[in-house]
Amino acid sequence: MNKVSVLMSVLNGELSIRKSLDSIVRQNYSNIEIILCDDGSTDRTFEIISEFKNSNTIDIIILRNTCNIGLPSSLNRCLEIARGEYVARLDADDEMYPRRIEQQVNYLNSNSSISVVGGAQLMHFSDGSKKINRPPRTDNLIKAGLFVRTTMLHPTVMMRRDFLDRNGIKYNPEFHLCEDYKIFVDLLYAGANFANLPNIVNTYDYSTKKGWDKHQDRMVIALSRIWSENLRQLSIDDNEDSIKLLLKLSGKLKVNGMGDILSLVRLFLNSLQKNSFTFGTKGAFLIARVKDIIIMMRSITLRKL
Repeated sequence: MNKVSVLMSVLNGELSIRKSLDSIVRQNYSNIEIILCDDGSTDRTFEIISEFKNSNTIDIIILRNTCNIGLPSSLNRCLEIARGEYVARLDADDEMYPRRIEQQVNYLNSNSSISVVGGAQLMHFSDGSKKINRPPRTDNLIKAGLFVRTTMLHPTVMMRRDFLDRNGIKYNPEFHLCEDYKIFVDLLYAGANFANLPNIVNTYDYSTKKGWDKHQDRMVIALSRIWSENLRQLSIDDNEDSIKLLLKLSGKLKVNGMGDILSLVRLFLNSLQKNSFTFGTKGAFLIARVKDIIIMMRSITLRKL
């Protein structure tokens, strides 16, 4: 039975951390270790996770930062001591479905070419509503999507540890708030293949503010750096206008009208012409870009209503 290391970083998670840990303990897969980093919490988080470790037989390793160093650096601390063949992620305010680990281990064991597998997640909003987030399932569509956004849901993923080690891949602290997107792009450049299971593997708590809601300026800088590299991978000039178009597509800047749409179409046609399996097949890349154009057009329509 393959050993799985579940990595989690938590900051002031006293209200949710026990449920998250309980969801790991309830897995119907037994060969699991939890590596948990308390990233400078000032509430009862460390007391709760210490009590949880003492009252459960599952293998739990607790790390504690004396001050807040951020999610990517904390996850790297966990990754350094992980002993599992497979590395899974979970955030401290989310919960795993009981068969998640088993399903993903079985998938990786049956598909040796896949280095990263994720799945769908059930999102819970502050008004009590729910929505299923289903990312693209196939390798080509996932890679095509990674040109402009993450198409792997970070709290749902399981990765092959040996692929990370062979390629020297870890979380980059310079891309805080986009560390998930960055590591998936790094995996893409290293030749990883991706998949998402069709079934729901996690719940995702969207009822409280996330880091990217509070620090949009830092996210914009990080996204711009990732997009610049993506464009350079296709030998396309990563000029300021191109980055602004992608920021408008992602909702970080206001779309001014059809001129922006036409400019984005030109950028995407140039990208399509030069893309050669870097971001999936040309067919998958075209499908993803048509969807992106529709998203931008809807933003104009909604503003006029």
